[in-house]
Amino acid sequence: MNCINGMYTGHLSAEASEIHLLLAANGLSYLFYVLFLYSFAIGVGTALDAMCAQAHGRGAKAEIIVLLQTAVLCSAVLMVPIFFTCYFATDILLLLGQNPDVAALTGRVLWIFMFGLPFCFGYEIFKRVLQAQNIVLPAVYAGVCANVTNLIVAYTLMYH
Repeated sequence: MNCINGMYTGHLSAEASEIHLLLAANGLSYLFYVLFLYSFAIGVGTALDAMCAQAHGRGAKAEIIVLLQTAVLCSAVLMVPIFFTCYFATDILLLLGQNPDVAALTGRVLWIFMFGLPFCFGYEIFKRVLQAQNIVLPAVYAGVCANVTNLIVAYTLMYH
C-alpha cells in the first residue's frame, strides 16, 4: 500500500521542495510504522502460528478460540504504548535528529495511522488463526480489498 501512496505523493503538483518533504515524510512514516508499530502485530501473529496449528492438528477447536481471545487481549494491551508512540512520534523523531519539518509531517501521518492499527492487529490475528486451519482465501480477499480501497481513497484524498 505504501508503494501506491508514494507514487501518488510523487505526482502531486507542488514545488519541488514540498514534494521532497512529502516524499520524505511518506517514507519515514512508513518505516516508523513498520519498525515500531506493525512489527508488534506480526509478532502476535507469529506466536499464534505454531500454537493454532498444533491445536488444529489435535482437533481442539476450543483451544483455538482461547488462543484467539488471548491474542486479542494481548493486542489490546500492546496498543496502549503503541498509541503513545504514534502520538509522540514527532518528539521521538526530533530526539533522533530528524529535520523538524519532516518530523512534524511524519508525526501527523503517524497520528492518522494510529487509528488503523486495531484493524492491522485484527487482520494479522484472524489471518494466522484461519491459515492454521488451512483457510487462506479470506485473507487474500481482505488484502485485495484493502489495496483497492487504499488506491481509491488515496486518489480521492490527494487529488480531490
